[in-house]
Amino acid sequence: MRNSKLVLLLQKMPVKELQQLRELVHCGYFNQHESLKRLCNYLLGLAPKFDEAALERPFVYAQAEPGEPYNEDRLNNLNSDLLQLVYKFLTIEGLDKRSDWQGQLLMQELLDRDVPKHLRHQARRQMQILQRRKDRSVDYYETSYQLHAQLDRFELSQQNRRFSEHL
Repeated sequence: MRNSKLVLLLQKMPVKELQQLRELVHCGYFNQHESLKRLCNYLLGLAPKFDEAALERPFVYAQAEPGEPYNEDRLNNLNSDLLQLVYKFLTIEGLDKRSDWQGQLLMQELLDRDVPKHLRHQARRQMQILQRRKDRSVDYYETSYQLHAQLDRFELSQQNRRFSEHL
């Protein structure tokens, strides 16, 4: 497992992120499989060096599935599932750094759920955040475009259509 995508990615992560990853893997909302929790604990216990002898596939499998005979396919599935959780963690970390994307995603979810009161409030909030930005970069204009496109979609979905700057 030394050169697996999972181990190579874990080697690049700082200790703080590895601790946060452990919390995500142990969170019942994201993962309910005890074997994945054991695999995660074992691999993170090897960080940051990831000793080659400790990464022998049968030994790693014994840590994830104690008392079970070695099963290559099962280990591959566990490895893949844990890698997907690492990807989810990295996505969440990246999203935390981009408040404009968070706002866009929230607006989209509110639109999909058809909750106008929440949507109007969130739209005002997103407009205020956008107006406070000092830069007028490509990100600014992209965020502005996305926000107005979502507001257009909302206005068009209303039964009582009225004048709006978003139409």
